[in-house]
Amino acid sequence: MKPLPLILKVRDVRRECGLETTSYLEIGCGQHHTFRGVPVPHKVGGDPRRGGTLRMTSDQFFASHEGERCDRIFVDGLHERYQVDRDIKNALAALNPRGLVLVHDCLPRRKNEQLSVDEFVVVYQRQPSGGKTWCGDVWKAVLGLRLAIWPNLCVLYV
Repeated sequence: MKPLPLILKVRDVRRECGLETTSYLEIGCGQHHTFRGVPVPHKVGGDPRRGGTLRMTSDQFFASHEGERCDRIFVDGLHERYQVDRDIKNALAALNPRGLVLVHDCLPRRKNEQLSVDEFVVVYQRQPSGGKTWCGDVWKAVLGLRLAIWPNLCVLYV
């Protein structure tokens, strides 16, 4: 069985959007740091607060754009395991053949970088300057998908 495409912790998403990429979706655009620099003819970015092209959550995006396909999908929305799990499943369903799903924040370097949302809020309230780098429990979503559902999932840490 052919491995499913998934790339994690991409330092430069632009590198993965080469000449063959004509469509790009970014979930969680924030301040446009990645979205702005992706040189793709058709790109869509969904974020409920700022950045991208659409003001909506990833669940709202996938529900309202069912049937649309993309070459590259970059998941960088909520840093919560269960939301990322849904985002990856929806992204894989919306992927063109030979496409790639890129997931950010999967390699926390320290324990405080992989705190749950509730734990992060407590730590950040105590140390407002101490919570700058936070990956959440995104890595658990990837591990869970690989172990429980897709053992042939190709996971590359870049």
